[in-house]
Amino acid sequence: MTLDEIYNAYGRNWSNVCRELKLGKNTTSSWVKKGYIPMHTQLRIEKATNGKLLADVTLNKESQHVIK
Repeated sequence: MTLDEIYNAYGRNWSNVCRELKLGKNTTSSWVKKGYIPMHTQLRIEKATNGKLLADVTLNKESQHVIK
């Protein structure tokens, strides 16, 4: 999953992402700074969302769009 996908899935609001997935604000800030969501975290999110958001092993960090 890309940053765009998760951001859009939660109403274009990082606070919603954090609240719904029980993540700290620093976590999403780190993703934005890096420009990608680490694979282990994507797998956890895929499980937490029952497949609504899918981990994508074909993406690498250089191919993901950063939302600021």
